[in-house]
Amino acid sequence: MADKYKTGSGEICAVKYCSNSRKILFLRDNSECGEHVAILHKDCACIRPFRLHKFPKNEEKRREWIKALNRKELPKHICVCSEHFKDGKPTPRNPTPKLKLTYVTSDVNSSKFIY
Repeated sequence: MADKYKTGSGEICAVKYCSNSRKILFLRDNSECGEHVAILHKDCACIRPFRLHKFPKNEEKRREWIKALNRKELPKHICVCSEHFKDGKPTPRNPTPKLKLTYVTSDVNSSKFIY
């Protein structure tokens, strides 16, 4: 199982410049917890730093996610991590990524860095 992510990162967050991936979670889960000595993260009570959410299969919702991410090309194995959702995951109230999108938008008065 240690060779699982030898060459790639598996699923990665599709938000530009976000480095969260399934590989990071895998490596963390298989490392020792600093708070609970001699226990691997996967066996301790510590909360994972983020979760990965797959793109919706519904075409309309999928387009909304792609528009929110402002991406022309998407990684092969795409998902969006919980850091980009107001509720930590897609919910009926906040279904699309909105936080830390790291792109510049046009504003009447100026350009803003969305983070």
